[in-house]
Formats: sequence, C-alpha cells, structure tokens
Amino acid sequence: MKRLCFVIVSCMVALCMEACSPIFNSEEGSYSKTVNFQELRKTYVSMGDSVLISSKSLKDSLGLTYMDSIVGSENRVTYQLTRQRKKLDLYIDIYGCSDMYCSTANTVVFRTGNYEKSKTLKKGKFEFSKPSQDFVSVDEFGSNCKLNVYNFFRLKIDQADVQVDWIVQESRETCDVTYYY
Repeated sequence: MKRLCFVIVSCMVALCMEACSPIFNSEEGSYSKTVNFQELRKTYVSMGDSVLISSKSLKDSLGLTYMDSIVGSENRVTYQLTRQRKKLDLYIDIYGCSDMYCSTANTVVFRTGNYEKSKTLKKGKFEFSKPSQDFVSVDEFGSNCKLNVYNFFRLKIDQADVQVDWIVQESRETCDVTYYY
C-alpha cells in the first residue's frame, strides 16, 4: 500500500513539474497574408469572329491573377484571367490607374499574351467606381492588424463585344502574432 501511494505522489510531482515549467519558447513578430476578393458577375470578351471568354454567372469559376502594377513611366495594372485556377491566355491591362479605385484610368486593353489579339477601350467605353461594400478582411489572426489595400474597384463595361461587371480587391493584411516553438 505504501508503494502504490509513493508512485501516485511521484507521478503527481512529475506532472506538476512538466505542467508548471515553460515547455515552449515564444517570440513576438508579425505575419502577413494576402487578402484578395473578386466578384466577377459577368465576363464576355470577343475579338472579331472569336469569343475569347464567355461567362454569364459566378458558377464558371473565373478569377483574376494580379500580375504587376506601375510598369515603366505608365501607371498600368495587369491581371490575367483564370478558370478554376488555371491561367488563360487572356490579360487585361488598365492604363492610367493611379489610385486604388482606378478612377483616373484612361484605357483598358484585353489581349492575348503575345498581343496577337487585342481589344482597346478608351475612356467613356468603361466605368471604374468605388464598390458600395467595405473592404474585405480575413478573420483576425493576431492583434493590431493592418489591411493594406492596393486596388479596390468596380469595373463595368457594356459593349457588344466586351461585357464585364467586376468587383476586385487586391490587398495584404499584417497582424502582430506570437510564435511558439
């Protein structure tokens, strides 16, 4: 009986020593993640007698991949269209986009990668506006989070050969976190 009691007491002491002592080391830092939002309500682009892309609903799994911004001396933002995460040979270049809403954009070009086919729209043939919704943010994954929004616009085009109704947000969120190791 004394032996059993000793075993239980020594186990409790060992458990307390492990539970009461710091097992993990920790370090403060920050972590960033991409926070993009896209609602591509309508996308139809044709050039001549060929339809490059046709999507009338969100079920078609279209997306935009942000390529680059402010190339050379021109303010240009480029996106590549994707379907179910596979890149398509269709790009959109937005020229004159100098703010996050692209309100100063003066030209929109839909093109293939090698520029073999392209469709240029000048101001008046498209409309950029600020979306009616707020910025989209992920669930807080730390504290003191900051959302850096690069592009946040609604693009509407209603032409016979190009029809688009998109809401796009390109951003990055950074939060203070504690790393345990």
